[in-house]
Amino acid sequence: SGRALSEFCGVLQMPSPLSPPSSRATFLPAWALAALVGVVGFCFASFEPLGAIVCVGLIAVGLQLYVWMTQRSLLYLPDAGSRRPSENPPGLRSPEERDLPFREVYIRAADRVKIQMWWLHNPEATCSVIYFHGGAGNIGHNLPVIEGLFSKCKANVLAVEYRGFGVSVVFDDVTEEGLLKDAQAAHDWYRQQELNDLPLVLYGKGIGGAVAIGLMKNCLDQSVGVPGMASAHRPSALVVENAPCSMAEIVLSRFPLAKHVRPL
Repeated sequence: SGRALSEFCGVLQMPSPLSPPSSRATFLPAWALAALVGVVGFCFASFEPLGAIVCVGLIAVGLQLYVWMTQRSLLYLPDAGSRRPSENPPGLRSPEERDLPFREVYIRAADRVKIQMWWLHNPEATCSVIYFHGGAGNIGHNLPVIEGLFSKCKANVLAVEYRGFGVSVVFDDVTEEGLLKDAQAAHDWYRQQELNDLPLVLYGKGIGGAVAIGLMKNCLDQSVGVPGMASAHRPSALVVENAPCSMAEIVLSRFPLAKHVRPL
């Protein structure tokens, strides 16, 4: 209905208590800056006609190499703010602090990685939402949005904590493939709750938007040629909030000076 849509949009506009790291510029570490200064000084001190060109080229190559080596740390920041929900500021540690009924659930993804979820069952629910938070912090930082979905939108909420974030474990580095396995495991768990009569919404914020899109694609692919799959298990809607369009966009938001070498 129009009212439900209006309330949902209001929840999306709620500010997050954790400032997205993409809004703050990041600088190279001291050793990298020292190396760049040394290279610049050497090139110009040589008084070679091509010194400036060589200098710019080396800086561009060095910057691209640094971004390639640290790209995962640009995308995934589980330690932003605080590592675990229990270490968050008051009001952002557990749904219980906001008088929200919830159940803490632990499941295993296809590769046996154990992840944490918060399941908030709303007796008055008109829909269900699987919520994927951004690439910084933990699910506790997203409690204002979770509360809005539960209370204002009258939704069941399944908040997923990725591997390597919060108390969820990880055997190796956090990767896109791993996050998609976590999302698929969460969706499979939800399907077992026998709530197929309710519309299911996939809601992703930031990096979670890419996760939600990937899960939606998998669900659509799985439903092809399967009678009844579309109405029983396929998500009804997809909501993506503030998701990056590309890796280049993330790099430019963290390293504004990179725009000068982007054409290279």
